[in-house]
Amino acid sequence: QDFNDIMNINLQAPFFLTKYFAYYINNNAVESKQSTNSHLYGHVINILDGYITKNHSRYFPYLLSKKMLFELTRMCAVELAPNILVNAIAAGVIKNAPLLNNKINNINYDNQRCPPRPRIYR
Repeated sequence: QDFNDIMNINLQAPFFLTKYFAYYINNNAVESKQSTNSHLYGHVINILDGYITKNHSRYFPYLLSKKMLFELTRMCAVELAPNILVNAIAAGVIKNAPLLNNKINNINYDNQRCPPRPRIYR
């Protein structure tokens, strides 16, 4: 059940959304003011994971679905060009530059798990 849920969310949903989006774009072309061609352009951005290049058995269904989404993105980019631009974002761990030295604004956070939250006064 979990495997099917993960595949439905991470692979089938982007597939069908892209399919119907491409159908809409191709069947609802409007006259462009700059040229005589009828084109309607669009963009598809899929969200991947920075760990798709690694193989972790603990997250097998999730990583498999993201790897398949990567291939779906590549195939759609070729198939739907030039009217629809298809890309993906594979975010990984982002390090905050000021936290690299454990100091923000000359305050030492070595003994704390995370920086304190700012207080909002009203």
